[in-house]
Amino acid sequence: SATPPKIAIPGTFGEPKVVVVVKIAVVRGFLRKVGMRVHYLEVVSGDVAATCGALGRIHGLAFGAPDAGLGGARTAPLAGGGRLGVRASMHDQETPIMRPYVVVDDLAAAQTTAETTGADVLMPATPIPGHGRFAIYQQGGIEHGLWAAPVLAADADSSAAVLQYVEVVSSDAEATRATVAALHEVEFDADPQPALGTARTAPLEPRGRLGVRAPMSAHD
Repeated sequence: SATPPKIAIPGTFGEPKVVVVVKIAVVRGFLRKVGMRVHYLEVVSGDVAATCGALGRIHGLAFGAPDAGLGGARTAPLAGGGRLGVRASMHDQETPIMRPYVVVDDLAAAQTTAETTGADVLMPATPIPGHGRFAIYQQGGIEHGLWAAPVLAADADSSAAVLQYVEVVSSDAEATRATVAALHEVEFDADPQPALGTARTAPLEPRGRLGVRAPMSAHD
């Protein structure tokens, strides 16, 4: 298989993080038939207008009006039928974050699985009228979203953003991989990828990869 490209990842000074690289180009060595699907990629920003403006210009996206059901997020299409949403913090304790919500068939069972693998459930299964149901768990300092939603037709819009690589830098990479594998029935590559900071990766629909790795330095 093809060797993955080196990807520049900005540091966040010691905090665990999720970094999402959005690309339109396809890295053919990473195409897989089965993988996780991100239904909603949530960005909580200190400057919604600037964030939407930058994403729109860089990736050719058109963001809609605020959606009250999604906390006032402005959304744009993701390849595969999902949405990218950008919103402001909803309360003083909510800090900027990027949180992918991965589709599961049975949200209650997924929440139980997360708990049995040692994760902390921050938000139990909660309905959002017109959008489906979601939950949030935390492991290794990272927040992960789960989503039970209606089956959507693949978005054929050429302007939809493609999630090429989702990087999870976890303080407990082994436990995080085990939880993700159990929840979404995916297999991580046995061999670490040196070009991706020794991350071990799993397939992400429609054409990307999800990588989980440990911090590479005290500032990672």
